[in-house]
Amino acid sequence: MGTSNAGERRTVSVAFVIDKYPPFIGGSEYQARLLARLIATRLGPSHVFTAQSDACSDAPALILHRLGASRGRPRHPLNFAAAFAELLTRGGRYAIVHGYALSGLTCGAVLGAALRGRPALVKICAAGPEGDVAKVRRHALGRWLWPMIRRSCAFVVPSPGVVSELLTHGVPPRAITVIPNALRLGAPEPPTPASKASARAALELPDRATVLFVGRLSPEKGPDLLMRAWELIAPACDATLVVVGAGPDGSRLAHWARRSVAADRIHVVGARPDVDPFYRAADVLVVPSQTETFSNVMAEAMAHGLAVVTTPVGLAGHWLHDGRNGVVVRADDEREMAAAVVRLVRHPAAGEGLGRAAREDALAAFSASAIVERYLELYGRLMAGASRPEAA
Repeated sequence: MGTSNAGERRTVSVAFVIDKYPPFIGGSEYQARLLARLIATRLGPSHVFTAQSDACSDAPALILHRLGASRGRPRHPLNFAAAFAELLTRGGRYAIVHGYALSGLTCGAVLGAALRGRPALVKICAAGPEGDVAKVRRHALGRWLWPMIRRSCAFVVPSPGVVSELLTHGVPPRAITVIPNALRLGAPEPPTPASKASARAALELPDRATVLFVGRLSPEKGPDLLMRAWELIAPACDATLVVVGAGPDGSRLAHWARRSVAADRIHVVGARPDVDPFYRAADVLVVPSQTETFSNVMAEAMAHGLAVVTTPVGLAGHWLHDGRNGVVVRADDEREMAAAVVRLVRHPAAGEGLGRAAREDALAAFSASAIVERYLELYGRLMAGASRPEAA
């Protein structure tokens, strides 16, 4: 795919569909923007359909289209109708439709594309009780649409753990492809004691072992487990805890931090647009999540050469393996999590060894160039009709 008989690059127009788009930024939005930009450099100008009213593009090869409404109670049915009409009437100009998450906008787009005979795929961005499929099936319109959606498109999941959920909801196995999320362009420099000390100084952090949490401060990300574990970690080793993120549990966590054991060694810094300086300053990343579909934070920390201590969620068990390139502890077990962190703080050489292996594996598995190649191969199969979902 990508060249004509004359040896020139063939233009394949891709329509990306995502409810929100930068300047709103989350993990899904970042991945959509990154992939759309990289695909456009390979296949020619791409189109982005979004309900985000203030969406903007910093890449000339990305053409933005705003559909539906970005807020308001009935927005999902309205967005479904707008995207369905757009792709049904003008979908013939796109070779493939690539949706992010099962929003009303994406559902309308893939069904409109299917009626035009255009292949479509949906990237599942969240799994579990609050995931993409669960939310669609809780909605009255979604329950009616779901049988058509699962027969009309292919699905991409970011980790093998999500496959079983789609199978449970009736998606045929041959319609599911596992493609992990992509790292940002450019490999981070490998860490050294000097680079860590410099990063800590720039962030005005003390130059001691640093334990890092990055993520939304909400129940599914495990802030309660983090707090319980720190109460055991702090008396057992000389370390700083840095919490980067915001969310509904933010005020409760800040209140805890002021009254915690070794409160002077806890730094709650809020949400930050650029987390890289904190990865460069840290020694250990803790991921106490109850659920993760992939965990961009874990992948980024691995690429920075951090030792990761995580519950068995997201990419853990598939790309992060206990004792080889990270530490996997039991879910909701503060004693096991604390023991793992204390061990890595007390024996930095062990953490450095895990970090080196994690960096090597992350750069091999999650590099943007490798992920783009996998999507291009999938696009080619879909356009050739080789991976169309089976009729259920």
